[in-house]
Amino acid sequence: MRSIFEKATEIGIIKINPMSMIVRPKEHNIIEIDTTSKREEIIFSKQDIEKIMNLVSLRNSSSKKTNIDI
Repeated sequence: MRSIFEKATEIGIIKINPMSMIVRPKEHNIIEIDTTSKREEIIFSKQDIEKIMNLVSLRNSSSKKTNIDI
């Protein structure tokens, strides 16, 4: 693109080359990310969630009575 604008400036089509102040970005090393390791999804049933909630509520009620964090 720069050369096209330089030629247009030489011919007189444009007064200033808009690309003259453009600086190319430095090249960076590319870091490859391993996407082959996938996380296994765990799906809970409604009953599983109810059991977990019951355990949490039991834990909270027992820790309040004894003032001990489990």
